[in-house]
Amino acid sequence: MILFRRGFKVNQERLAYNIGTFVDVKDRKHYSLKFKTAHTGDSRIGIMLKDFEKPRMKSVLKKYGLRVKVYRVNQINNVPKFLETNIRKNKDTIINFWWKPIDGTDWGHHVLLSKLDTKKRKISVCDPGSKKDKFWTIKIDKLVKCMSKEFDGNERGFVVIS
Repeated sequence: MILFRRGFKVNQERLAYNIGTFVDVKDRKHYSLKFKTAHTGDSRIGIMLKDFEKPRMKSVLKKYGLRVKVYRVNQINNVPKFLETNIRKNKDTIINFWWKPIDGTDWGHHVLLSKLDTKKRKISVCDPGSKKDKFWTIKIDKLVKCMSKEFDGNERGFVVIS
């Protein structure tokens, strides 16, 4: 979506392949490319926050004139101000969180920041890959809780694309 918003039409499967994404072995039949596979429950499936820090990811995004920077939630003193600053500067913000406090499921996820309401301390996100709503809102305090290490030992955070 970030590339499309910036005028690039990119094959999503090819992009995922180029950045080294793992897929669940039971899902490999859904892809035309031969992805690296792992078994259900393996944390390598999909994309993790740390994957955005790897040279391979940075190299792929650089081909589109984009830079990426990862911020763990504990690095940010004022999350609403952080989000507001990135919106004002026309930067895309990907949010990485754990679903468990929201709906009880036990997996991590990425969504794209769509809107910020600083007065209500809420955000709206775009979630096209979700089996749930494609756009939804969450209180910032709850979002920050969903980013803590307490669920799987991995601290979550934000990916800023500029």
